[in-house]
Parts: sequence; structure tokens; C-alpha cells
Amino acid sequence: MSVLYPVLAVFLGLRRDVNNRVAIGGMGVSQKIDNWPDGHFWEELEMRLTVSAVACMIGLASVGALAADTGTAEEARAMIERAAAALATDPAAALASFNAGADGFREKDLYVFCGDAEGVFTAHGANADLIGRNMRGLVDKAGTPLGENIYAAANMGSVAVVEYMWPRPGETEPAAKASYVTQVGDQTCGVGYYK
Repeated sequence: MSVLYPVLAVFLGLRRDVNNRVAIGGMGVSQKIDNWPDGHFWEELEMRLTVSAVACMIGLASVGALAADTGTAEEARAMIERAAAALATDPAAALASFNAGADGFREKDLYVFCGDAEGVFTAHGANADLIGRNMRGLVDKAGTPLGENIYAAANMGSVAVVEYMWPRPGETEPAAKASYVTQVGDQTCGVGYYK
């Protein structure tokens, strides 16, 4: 038997007693193992424990990968500040960069979105199909007037936060999300992150 079984057996509290029974921890539970061919019970148990341990490690790695693909509040705040600076310098070039996700304006699940004074999308780094559509009329899954809240919170020279419920990319269930929003010239822009 490999070294893995004794480690997992200790962790789970399994032991084999003198009557060829498996005892589990201090629960006073034991099971006779005569129905397994001689010598195969422990190999099968070790294999099952190994498969379970590998499955747990894969699950933990997936959670880590998901977290690595999700932008933080700090990263979103830094992106909206860079976006405001780019808009102040050259609005047309900035909007083009936002739409293309170029120049660091598309990182992980973070992107810049903007609307003009009329409430029409002028940029959306994740969904170009929204450009030209009504941003002011957006409503989140809870019925909150998201677009109106963004326009009401955004002011020149400052950054505000608007909270709402929105599905993560590829999902349908709404999740808590917040966007840092600001106004530069006639553009109201934001960068959202999932909480």
C-alpha cells in the first residue's frame, strides 16, 4: 500500500481492527469486511480515497481559477480612473479603445461602458451590440432602474458607486454587482465588478 492510505485513514479516523473490521473514528461503528475478496478491501478503499482527494483538489483549483478571472473593486476603480483620464485627453480615441478592449480597458471580467448625454451607449467593452441602444432605460433583474441610477450618480471630477443585480457572463441568475461611475464631458462611464 502507498503512503496515501495511512494519511487519509488517519484523517478519516479509519482503522482495521484484529477481527478484520473497519472502525470509523471514535463513533463505535465497525463493518465486517468479509464480503470483499481477501486483500482487496484496502486497495479499493485506497483507490476511492485517492479519487475523492483528486476530485477535491480539482474543485479547489477551479474555484481559484474563477477568482483569478474576476476583477476586484480596486481594479475596477483603477480602470475607471484611467478611462476618465483617457476621455479627457482624446474622447474619440478613448471610446475606440473601450470598445476594442485595448490599452488595458478589458481585464478579466472588467470593461468600460459609456453613454452620451442622451442616454445612448457609446461604448461597451463586453457587448458591442449595445452601442447605439438606450442605456438610461436599463433595469436590473430586481427591477431597479440601473441606467437612471448610473446617470444620477455620475458627476464630473468624482467617482460614485452604483449597486445592482446582474447575471455573471454565461449565467442567468442575478449576482450582486457594483459599478464605479463618473462623467467626463458628455460621457457617463462606468466599470462594474461582481461582489
